[in-house]
Amino acid sequence: MVYALSNNEPLADDGRISGDAALMSAAARGNDGAWAAIVSANLPIVHRTAYRLVRDDQLAEDIAQESFVRLWKLAESWQPRGRISTWLCHVARNLAIDVIRRRAREQSEMVSEDLAADGPTPLETMAARETDADVERAIAALPERQRIAIRLIHFGDCTGQAAAEIMGVSVEALESLLSRARRSLKAALSRKREA
Repeated sequence: MVYALSNNEPLADDGRISGDAALMSAAARGNDGAWAAIVSANLPIVHRTAYRLVRDDQLAEDIAQESFVRLWKLAESWQPRGRISTWLCHVARNLAIDVIRRRAREQSEMVSEDLAADGPTPLETMAARETDADVERAIAALPERQRIAIRLIHFGDCTGQAAAEIMGVSVEALESLLSRARRSLKAALSRKREA
């Protein structure tokens, strides 16, 4: 019979400690050969299990490593109810699901933050620019006196009295110009939206 390292643990004919229970028992007593056998026998399947879920090699390696750390922590209390590989794959699967959930939550929070941001969304900005351009074209198409009245009141921050004085008309005449200009703008922009 062959022995593993210096701990006098019996090995199977292929050089491995036989049986999961014996392997865990030897590992719990600090047998480095037993730990090496557990890792070499199970690492590929644990890594594959994690990778199938997270689709990221480095993350799958981290999950596999954490799975083995958890096994190491409970080595002394290991109960041979199933295979080590089954237990490790179950742990890796749960860790991978936790990672997926955390990613989804982080992405959801990022989207929520983007939507809750004070500024407009890119689509809203583009629509506003398009609307501004449409309004500017409609104003440019107005008769000169109506155009001047709109620009003085709505873009020049003038009061009605000041705009009337600048244009050399009465306040009533200014209001009439503004009324006609607004109706023309409304009609032009309505036609644009329908097109």
